Amino acid sequence: MVNHEAKTKEQLIIELEALKQNYNSLKVSYESDLAKSKQNEIDLQISEAQKRAILNGITSNIAFVDKDLNIIWANKTAAQSVNKNPDEMIGCTCHHFWADPAKSCENCPSVKALKTKKSEHILKYTSDGKVWVECGEPVFDVDGNIIGVVEIATDITDLKSAEETISKSEEKFRSLYVNMIDGSALHTLIFNDEGVAEDYRIIDVNPAFENMLEISREAIVGKTSREAYGADKPPYFEIYSRVALTGEPEVFETYFALLGKHFSISVYCPARGSFATIFENITNRKKTENDLSTILTKYKVLFEILPIGITISDASGNIVETNQIAETLLGISHEEQEKRKIDGQVWQIVKPDGSPMSASEFASVQALEKKQAVTNVEMGIVKGNNHVTWLNVSASPVPLDGYGVAIVYNDITEHKEAEKEKERIQKLLEDSQKVGKIGGWEFHIDTLELKWTREMYNIHEVDLSFKPSVNQRTNFYTPESVPAVNNAIHRAIEYGEPYDLDSEIITAKGNRRSVKAIGKPDLENRRIFGLFQDVTERKRTEKSLQESEEKYRILVENSLVGVVQTKLNGEVLYVNAAFVKMYEATSAEEFIGKTMTGVYKYSHDRDEVLRLLRKDGRVDNFEVVGLTTKGNEKTRLLSAKISGEVINGLVFDITERKLTEQALKTSEGKYRNLFEKAQVAMFRTRMDGSKILDVNEKLLQTLGYSYEEMVETPSIIRYNNLEQRKELIELLQKTESVANFEVEILKKNHSVITVLMSVTSYPDEGILEGSFIDITGRKLAEEALQKSEAELRELNATKDKFFSIIAHDLRSPFNSFLNFTQIMAEDLPTLTMTQIQEIAVTMSKSATNLYRLLENLLQWSQIQQGGIPFNPKEVQLGLIVNESLEMIQTAGQSKEIELITAIPDGLNVFADTNLLQTVVRNLVSNAVKYTPKGGKVTVVARASDEKNVEISIHDTGIGMSKAMIENLFRIDIPTGRKGTEGEPSTGLGLILCKEFIEKQGGKIWVESEENKGSAFYFSLPHATQPAEETINPQPSPSEKSNDVRKLKILIAEDDDVSEMLIESFIKTFSKDVLKARTGLEAVNACRENPDLDLILMDIRMPEMNGYETTKQIRQFNKDVIIIAQTAYVLPGDREKAIKSGCNDYITKPISKAELQAVIHTYFGEKV
Repeated sequence: MVNHEAKTKEQLIIELEALKQNYNSLKVSYESDLAKSKQNEIDLQISEAQKRAILNGITSNIAFVDKDLNIIWANKTAAQSVNKNPDEMIGCTCHHFWADPAKSCENCPSVKALKTKKSEHILKYTSDGKVWVECGEPVFDVDGNIIGVVEIATDITDLKSAEETISKSEEKFRSLYVNMIDGSALHTLIFNDEGVAEDYRIIDVNPAFENMLEISREAIVGKTSREAYGADKPPYFEIYSRVALTGEPEVFETYFALLGKHFSISVYCPARGSFATIFENITNRKKTENDLSTILTKYKVLFEILPIGITISDASGNIVETNQIAETLLGISHEEQEKRKIDGQVWQIVKPDGSPMSASEFASVQALEKKQAVTNVEMGIVKGNNHVTWLNVSASPVPLDGYGVAIVYNDITEHKEAEKEKERIQKLLEDSQKVGKIGGWEFHIDTLELKWTREMYNIHEVDLSFKPSVNQRTNFYTPESVPAVNNAIHRAIEYGEPYDLDSEIITAKGNRRSVKAIGKPDLENRRIFGLFQDVTERKRTEKSLQESEEKYRILVENSLVGVVQTKLNGEVLYVNAAFVKMYEATSAEEFIGKTMTGVYKYSHDRDEVLRLLRKDGRVDNFEVVGLTTKGNEKTRLLSAKISGEVINGLVFDITERKLTEQALKTSEGKYRNLFEKAQVAMFRTRMDGSKILDVNEKLLQTLGYSYEEMVETPSIIRYNNLEQRKELIELLQKTESVANFEVEILKKNHSVITVLMSVTSYPDEGILEGSFIDITGRKLAEEALQKSEAELRELNATKDKFFSIIAHDLRSPFNSFLNFTQIMAEDLPTLTMTQIQEIAVTMSKSATNLYRLLENLLQWSQIQQGGIPFNPKEVQLGLIVNESLEMIQTAGQSKEIELITAIPDGLNVFADTNLLQTVVRNLVSNAVKYTPKGGKVTVVARASDEKNVEISIHDTGIGMSKAMIENLFRIDIPTGRKGTEGEPSTGLGLILCKEFIEKQGGKIWVESEENKGSAFYFSLPHATQPAEETINPQPSPSEKSNDVRKLKILIAEDDDVSEMLIESFIKTFSKDVLKARTGLEAVNACRENPDLDLILMDIRMPEMNGYETTKQIRQFNKDVIIIAQTAYVLPGDREKAIKSGCNDYITKPISKAELQAVIHTYFGEKV
């Protein structure tokens, strides 16, 4: 309400000022007319022609009458007012034309002027509603005698209407001003002699102002602020003077301590040097805000310190607030949470059973839908690494406009894990009892209640519905077991004696079982509890063991292997007959009770056996040299194991075998020496490949294995290609000997070597013996030579291609270009404008072709050197294609070729922007080049699958033969041909396209028939996420050149030709063009012209390059658009320009279309 009234008052004051200005304008016009009339009187002596010209140009009615009021002369305006010409009025009286016949002429200003001999004027209202000012100005001769009167009549209807409007508006304004709810005051600035504002005077205040500030109107109106308020310094003078001088309104809040009130003060300027203020009392609002702030502070403290997670949503389910505990419990930052909805799909919530929980089951969603509280919903939130935090969640609606629900949750993960652990332990106990067949029981003495665990039911083979009772306890025991059981229970109850009984029961299914019953009295709590174990299997095992021991004793006694048993201290307890015979004794008694010391020849053998027994508890196949009772030396293998308090041992006599081995070792020594020292790799394997039996040192060195790693391992894994081994075996089966067989073998480090292998087979023994030499180096040298030859051929083809381009494709355009420039230089005066235009167009085309050729050569050179930068990212395909097509519009329009695009919105690819633009530009340029006038070129794109996007360029051109298609992307075969209108071609563009597409993970192919057009296809990786920019159809430069407002532009360029070209390109966009030749000049020009719209910044300038110049400008001007323009085309130049502060980047030579397109990018929408 307050703001509305203030706004209305402002509008009235502005309207009032406008009316006053209109009035003043009319008044000035009127006075000007009067001044002109007087000047005419003074200048009556000028020439008649001049007089007529001046007076006829005045819009007021002017006539000169003599003393008899006869018209001597009248201007055209006067004549037109009575539909006459001036000559027709001469000789007639003025009253004949303008006087009211019904009224007297006494009040006529001309009549009065003749009488009074001074100026006279009256207001005259006509019947058509107009108001006139009529003036009579006496005219005297040189003697001072009156000779006539100049009559002037001026229409002031508009001025009178404005005065009435002002009067009415002032009444409305005054009424509104006096009855305003907000306080208001009008002021004017007071200036000192130097013209500097130093105070302000209060012109008027309304009643609301008096009430709010508790001051009377009479006490302050007409006074200065210092006088009115008794202040040393005018209150708020800085703000008030700024508004009065700039005309910009301001609003600020302040506190009047003496009144204890808060005010919002709006200040505006009704006229320069004056200002009005509107005071709004906001004390109650401030108090409400402070109270609300206190409540919010308390709420915020509770919100953050409560040990539970809290989340608030709006009415649409969007999360609007969350506390720190919520971040911790959910594992999601509050920024990320506030991007989500409570029923969003991104939540990974599971039910207590681990299955996914749908959003409709969330406590928050139910509370929002049902408009009622939902409590104690248990759910788990899945975090990283599939970790689940379990929560107890409650939600309730928030009864405030715009709010949804409040959700609280606490972490019950530890509680859940404790319950789970309890269940696990209980299950473990039950499983243990089941495995051990141990049941538990408890008997309450006073109530006679008997309780069993689950395993008790299993042991007795009864269903879980069976009710055990003390009266039935003996029903399961066998008759012979009952007395002992009853006695044990009786003594436990009477004397508190525990018991441990072995007895037997007969189960409910009639099975007989051996059991162990253990009972422990707890008389303090009047109960007995204990264990009940099924030991049937153990009893059966013990019986079987006794029987097995008897069988074992008979077997050991008759064994041919020596068996011995000793105590841990070595005292012999038992030896069998074979042992007695082995040591040439007569009976076992010769060893019983004695130690084993006498059976070892060497004490260190005995010490080592004892050490191994102490360490490992056993010893296996330990070779010892011992003595018989007769002193004979024997070699034996000893195996022993500690079993409880005894050591059991086995002794094998290997004396004969040792002698045989020694003889064999001697015979093989010579062969082994030759085998080991051979300089070729040698091996022995089983024919079936199951084992490598032996290898020499050379083979180990060649393959990188140790001997232990090679021997006794399958030989098949050493072959890189098992088919080669299969072929080798097939040859051996035919000839039993193969020489110089080439095969690939794997080394330990998994590298592959090529060897020449010679192998001999011994079918009867199933053994292969062979050798090989490593020829990998020789093979690599052969391959390197072949590769070098291929690279040399490709290099020669590249060189030939390059020289062909230099010799023909580059030289021919230069030849034309040079000849035409020579013609222009020598024959220009004799050429017609048409001939000059034709030469200029031809030179422009030649220059364009030269530039494109040079650009392709540079890019090709960068490819050869690996210098093409590659920065793939997600980009909008449609935007890139449209930008690329803008560069080809001119060529297409010149051939009247229709360029069509069919690219779905939102289709994104993962590609390098520069490389992609080069590909599209080349392919579409070729399509235009080989399409006759009036043809059509279409660019189509679609997602071929989830991973790839297919882009195709179709034309209605001349097509290609199959032979040309096959060689299209080869550097060594020329495929270039002229376009339909003689356009040049090198074939280099397609090679660049292939390189760039494959670099981005795509491929290119072509479909074409002669005279039926061509279709080039290429693929790129599909980017499924939306790119940063939105594709908006862009009009061509020719369509939008008239849309840009006139700009103030600075050209920072040290090259005269470049400066001249740029200035000509931008003349349709510019209102002012400033120029700078150095970086320092550019900085100073920008500092002196803060209203610059655009800077075209050359990178290579003296004193300071464009990068540094841009950085310095950005220190004081963040808004001006800066476009870098340079002949550099090095990798990273664009990124360097953007990093320095440039908005965009274009390369030289600059095309007019490209420059205009860039300017429209930043200024096209501002007109």
